[in-house]
Amino acid sequence: MRTSDPRFKGNKELVKDLMTPAFLHEVSALEIYTKATSLVDLWTVKAKLTAGRPFNADRDIFDAAIDIINAATFGLDDDLSTVKHQLDSLAKMGDAELPLSPDGSVEFAHPPDVPEIAAIHEIGLHIGEQFKAFFPKITHRYKILTKPSLVKAISMRDKLIHDEIEKALARLRSGGRVRSAMDHILQREMNAAKKADRLPVFHSPRIHDEVRDGNTIRTPQLHPTIRRGSSWFAKTDFRLGMIKWVADDQGVQKKLRAALRSAYGTAFDERRQPSVTELWKTPVPYLDAVIEESLRVTGPLPVTQRRTVVDTVILGRNIPKGTDIIFIANGPSYLSPSIPVPDNARSESSRAKYSHGHWSPEDIHLFKPERWLRIDEDGREVFDPQAGPAMPFGLGPRGCFGRRLAYLEIRIVLALLVWNFEFRKLSEELSSHAVVDTLTSTPKKCFVALNKVS
Repeated sequence: MRTSDPRFKGNKELVKDLMTPAFLHEVSALEIYTKATSLVDLWTVKAKLTAGRPFNADRDIFDAAIDIINAATFGLDDDLSTVKHQLDSLAKMGDAELPLSPDGSVEFAHPPDVPEIAAIHEIGLHIGEQFKAFFPKITHRYKILTKPSLVKAISMRDKLIHDEIEKALARLRSGGRVRSAMDHILQREMNAAKKADRLPVFHSPRIHDEVRDGNTIRTPQLHPTIRRGSSWFAKTDFRLGMIKWVADDQGVQKKLRAALRSAYGTAFDERRQPSVTELWKTPVPYLDAVIEESLRVTGPLPVTQRRTVVDTVILGRNIPKGTDIIFIANGPSYLSPSIPVPDNARSESSRAKYSHGHWSPEDIHLFKPERWLRIDEDGREVFDPQAGPAMPFGLGPRGCFGRRLAYLEIRIVLALLVWNFEFRKLSEELSSHAVVDTLTSTPKKCFVALNKVS
């Protein structure tokens, strides 16, 4: 769908308030905080069971991502929480001996997903297969006709959306607070219907599609095998890489923990976690710097593609209408020295809009959060988001709609994890930064070895 398509504008209108600071801080932040705390609880148990030995964190982070997006979208309760389900499973293990892999890591068996989440997983697998099919529409119809489990999964997913809409309506009609994106969308439909003097339509294809496939939540985002086609899992893959960098650089980890304890001094003195309000309201420049540097070196989207809608000129080259332009976000200027481009090759408007600095070629390849910090006119250390080139979530009207939500989530999750755990440095085999590059960069391995911070 083109940006100029009226349907694109209509969909944006439906969800436009979901990324405002007011909605993010008053609604989404609490849901993120609750689910992030569940991940802390899970890793507290695993840290005790493993006694400092490494374990694979990939699925845990994936499960937490599912819980967070489901909570932010639907306001789903703990009965459908994948992390809570795993916690319950670990509680039943007792003192059972855990198996070890040849690399010395502890293996945790993952319990079966709750049926609704398993259904979404199956749909995710199916959609992932369509990305590889020569004739996706024909393949889809064939699977629908020959795979009863897929039909059942689609039915279960649609029933989940229908039931959650009904629960949200009951909550809103009884005066309950807006606690999810779905609540907000339904409230907007109520207001629009009242203004137009018509009956509200809560189960319209537009609302169902937006919840199911649009900017709020996307089915293909809910299975690791098809992360490569998903902007949500671009963020999940980034979180995996971010944790690896924090574990690798013990100096950065200690400095970040000290910065958090200083910023959230009251919480530290009271021997508690920072509250959700403290986490989003209190500026922590070094936390922002670690996040942005992690995004720079572990870019979730290595490439971005746009199609020209008019004839244009880029760096003095004529580009005809209908040309696909590929932007590389992890090459020269980002992770390696830039390719010299004479200023006279740039357009006048481009030269006038130089809004960011440049990275030093001497250390551009290093993980160095300090590059995002500067001293302001009052002598304070502040975070500078324009310190150098970065494009983690795309740009313009077709950039990642959920960028603000992603930053809020990353901030809360990283702060709580570093506050609660010491990430031990791992062997070279387990700490490898090798990735699989497709539409996103997915770490091949993500192990952690944890000590609970007292």
